[in-house]
Amino acid sequence: MSPAVSERGDWLDDAADQVLSRYDGESILLIGELHGSRETPALASAIVRRLASETPVTVGLEIPSQERSRIDRFLASDGSREAVSDLLEGDFWQVAPENSDGRRSQAMLEMIEWLRSRSANAHPVEIVLLDDSGLSGHDDDRRQMMADRIAGLADKLKAGPAVVLIGNYHARLAPNPRLMMYDGKPIEPPVPTASLVRNVPLTSLDVSACEGEVWACFGERCGLLTLASQCPEGSPVTLTELDPEQDGYHIGLMLPRYNASPPAIDP
Repeated sequence: MSPAVSERGDWLDDAADQVLSRYDGESILLIGELHGSRETPALASAIVRRLASETPVTVGLEIPSQERSRIDRFLASDGSREAVSDLLEGDFWQVAPENSDGRRSQAMLEMIEWLRSRSANAHPVEIVLLDDSGLSGHDDDRRQMMADRIAGLADKLKAGPAVVLIGNYHARLAPNPRLMMYDGKPIEPPVPTASLVRNVPLTSLDVSACEGEVWACFGERCGLLTLASQCPEGSPVTLTELDPEQDGYHIGLMLPRYNASPPAIDP
C-alpha cells in the first residue's frame, strides 16, 4: 500500500520540491492540513521520502499517545491484514464515521503503512505521537500539551529534520485575526498550538486546495464537505511566501484539488 492520490497528475513531486526549496532542514516543518484529504498525507510522505534519502527523519502525527503500542506493533509487523486490523482496533480509529474529523482517514493509514514499509531502508524514520485522548474536550490543555511535544522534537533535530502533520489551525504561529462567531456572538480566537512552542525553530506551512472535497467536521457535522472554488480552472501548484505575524504561517501552498479520504476501515 502506498500513499495514493487519484487524478493527481504530476502535482505531488512539484509540491514536495517547492516546499523543500523553502525548508532549511534545521527547523521543525509544520505541515498544516485541512483534515480528511488524500493529498496532505501523500505530500507529507513525499517530503519525508526525499529527506530520508539523506538523513534520519522524525515524523510527528496528530494521533494520541495511547495508540503507541499498536503503532509500534504495526511498524514491526509485515503489514498483513491481521496487523492492519490490530492497528485499527485502537480507540483512536474506532470512531463512527459521522463523528470522525478526518484525522483517522484511509490516507493517514496509507501514510503509516508507507512509513512501516520503508523502515528497513538506510535512514530510519521515527514516528512521534503528539496528541492525548485523555485531554479530549480540554482544548487549552490539549494545545499546550501538543506544543510541548512539538518543542520536544528539537532534540531530534540534532540527528535530522523533523516533519509534523497537524491541523492547519494548530500550525498557525499567531491567532486568526478574523472575528469568530458562536451562536451569533463574537468569541476570542483560540490560541494556536504552534504559537505556544517556545525557543524552538519552526517553519509553518499552510496547505490548501483550489477546489475539491474533504472528510472533515465543521460545527456539529462530520462527513463529506465540498470546497468552494478558489482559483481559475487548471491552476498549477502555487507556493507563496507569507508573513507569520500577519498570516500565521511562513509559507502557503495551494494545490490544484483535494480528494476526500473517508475514515479508514478494517480490511
